[in-house]
Amino acid sequence: MNKVTAFLDGSAIYGSTMKTSNSLRSFQKGINNFSHYFNVKLIIFSIEKGQLLAIADAKGNPILPFDPTVQPCQPQSPGLKCFKAGDDRVNQQPLLMTMHTIWLRNHNNHAIRLSQINPNWNDEKLFQEARRITMAEIQHITYNEYLPIILGPLLMDYYRLYSKTNGNSYYESYTDPSTWNEFVTAASRYGHSQIKNFYMLNSYRNKTIFPLKDTFFDPTLHYNGMVSD
Repeated sequence: MNKVTAFLDGSAIYGSTMKTSNSLRSFQKGINNFSHYFNVKLIIFSIEKGQLLAIADAKGNPILPFDPTVQPCQPQSPGLKCFKAGDDRVNQQPLLMTMHTIWLRNHNNHAIRLSQINPNWNDEKLFQEARRITMAEIQHITYNEYLPIILGPLLMDYYRLYSKTNGNSYYESYTDPSTWNEFVTAASRYGHSQIKNFYMLNSYRNKTIFPLKDTFFDPTLHYNGMVSD
């Protein structure tokens, strides 16, 4: 657990090292071409300054970039490759892939809007500001929407976990933010019990139910545009 950053800084999106972060960035204003890999045509999504790399699914929507080195990778369609993100566990199952895709799109949307408001900002400025906004959104969702449901109002109040509605928050450099081993080996596993055995895909045409056990390390649903519309 402590191999990644101990802060709510979006490390699952951006990585925990500079090398990983740089490998996920576009560093250029715009490309819109085609990449052939294992006889599969993949559209490299149009990239603007400050954005994360993305490709397009079958419906033209941005999804995560692929990584030909990821193993294990078990796509139903030959030639498809698993995805690359800030966290190596992204390909374990479609729900994780979906969350990573949502945050990728969220960051890039912020970068686009910021570039429209501030046309003179360079790639680095746009990337860092979009990242800052995304991190704040993750923190807000965690402390104001997710934890109150899990812990309840009494524990939230007792441990003063609610975000402040006014005033300032300060960084405490002397506080150790690392995760306890007791939490890693026991308490954090409660999240696994929240995962269902079956999931339903809703579309304007029909509803499809799929068993989670058949989709591990399989990115096919995302390439087909069936999950993260």
